Amino acid sequence: MRIIAGNYKGKKIKSVASSKTRPTLDRVKEAIFSMVSEKIDEAVVLDLFGGTGAISIEFLSRGAKFCYINDVSKEAVSTILYNIKALTNCSSCVKITLSDYMKCLKKLSKEEIKFDIVFLDPPYESKYAWKVLEYISENKGKILNDGGIIIYEYDKSFDTEELNNISHLECIKTRFYGRVAVRLFKWRD
Repeated sequence: MRIIAGNYKGKKIKSVASSKTRPTLDRVKEAIFSMVSEKIDEAVVLDLFGGTGAISIEFLSRGAKFCYINDVSKEAVSTILYNIKALTNCSSCVKITLSDYMKCLKKLSKEEIKFDIVFLDPPYESKYAWKVLEYISENKGKILNDGGIIIYEYDKSFDTEELNNISHLECIKTRFYGRVAVRLFKWRD
């Protein structure tokens, strides 16, 4: 794994030894960043299922202002800390937390921290992202800024029409890359 563009282009990412962490493929990363390129500059990003931190480092590399990175695994958080220190000169542009995803989301909501981009790449077989999307929808304006977007990466075998029926969120793009699907959401007009 490596950073594919920006200030940290070409730098190699340390992996998490556990098989529970699945990295985003380079071609999927390229596609995601192509879809959201106009939103990145000076963005505040939430990576709720941080893994190695590669996606957040990619956002920082391309001009994001700040990234909140969360993971429930101590091993993942340790790897994220290593990668941030070893690959970037912006430890002050990152906050890393070790927490359950919903506890993290509720804490950020309580602290009134809003995001321009929320990236969701939970374990594929889980319903975690669905719960996050519902929480953000129900708490309109407490997590996602006006004009903000949510990027949801998942296994396409879990694709469902329910994803089009989240009350305050609208799916604006769906793309498939082999087994991987990516959806972009924004506030409904």
